[in-house]
Amino acid sequence: MFIFLGCPVSGYNGDDCYISCSDPDCRKSHVKTGTCQGRDSRYTDHQYGLDPKELMSCKDEQIDGILWNTTIAGKTLKQPCPSYQKGVATRLCDEHGEWEPPNFINCTNEALMNASALLERIIENETQDQIQETVNNTLRLMKNLTSTTSRISAGDLSSSLSVLEKIVTVTNATGLAIEKEVFYAVIDNILSSDNSNSWTIVSKETEKDPTFLLKNMDRFSKITLQNDNITATKFNGSNFELVINQTKTDETGIRFPEEQSNNVSQNSEEIPTFLELPKQASNDIKAINFVAVLYKTMSDILGSDSNR
Repeated sequence: MFIFLGCPVSGYNGDDCYISCSDPDCRKSHVKTGTCQGRDSRYTDHQYGLDPKELMSCKDEQIDGILWNTTIAGKTLKQPCPSYQKGVATRLCDEHGEWEPPNFINCTNEALMNASALLERIIENETQDQIQETVNNTLRLMKNLTSTTSRISAGDLSSSLSVLEKIVTVTNATGLAIEKEVFYAVIDNILSSDNSNSWTIVSKETEKDPTFLLKNMDRFSKITLQNDNITATKFNGSNFELVINQTKTDETGIRFPEEQSNNVSQNSEEIPTFLELPKQASNDIKAINFVAVLYKTMSDILGSDSNR
């Protein structure tokens, strides 16, 4: 509680005192003499209660190319995103008058935002050939954007996950052929442990966490396995490995990853991670389709949150 005595607007003299005071007991000064008439005979000390937070504020600060103007404690300031992104950035001035880190979850690379909007329009209104071309163009753009930076921003990560979900959904609905190698390269890029901080922000601010990506990978794998004429596919990325193939388990077993593709040095004491299905003692005639995936960075991305 802060206490102010008398008129809260002091120093008025002469004609200036015709500016009324907010306190109904405060009087203007005498026009001719300039004598302060600030106290009424009935007026004693008047208390004005102010929330201490109203007297604290975060000062001007420029960070990430944005000028964050002075803001009252407890308020959130909105500013346009950095020049290379579209959207609105926010920043909270906490109750102690200290800035919290800026929130860029709604800031997206302009090219990615435009590609996402175009993809959505094409899916709704165009032919399958046009959809396929747009999907593959979008994937190439995403591969380029996610591979040319050491760290993907939280906003771009969130948008990329949404676009990948759209692509999986339209692939399931239309059966169109997409460039799988490019699709997997995008996923490999966003699974980099360098993006751990962005994953933490996206998981906190949205409903998209690493399991969101895994579910869409599972959906895409099931779509792929529905094809009777399956094409053997291998992807050996920095952050995940995948194999899609067909086999007869009574003729050969399955080992994944194969020994030569497992990224463990022969002199390393690290125990390699692999899955092995031995040859089965049965007389299966029909070959089975299978997908095997090894995620190498999931522990870095998930962190220590046991609820994920």
